[in-house]
Amino acid sequence: MLRARVETAFHPSCTCKMGQDAVAVVDGQLRVHGLEGLRVVDASVLPRITSANLNAPTVMIAARAADFILGVPQLDPMEEVAAQTLRNEMV
Repeated sequence: MLRARVETAFHPSCTCKMGQDAVAVVDGQLRVHGLEGLRVVDASVLPRITSANLNAPTVMIAARAADFILGVPQLDPMEEVAAQTLRNEMV
């Protein structure tokens, strides 16, 4: 009876290591090693379990994966953008 009524509340994550070593599943652009045209775009690529819900980090992983697929470069950090804007205004 207990087994029929109990369920888990954990969110599976951190199961597809990112990197270039022998146990890594995906590279830095989320491409699966050894398979062409396949990427892992979910919480399994996280290096550590988050202490909160996985929704926001997974949305960010998906947004970055879309950038990889489309070839869009990573945005500059906001501090650099602000500093560059300030430098341009001074000239």
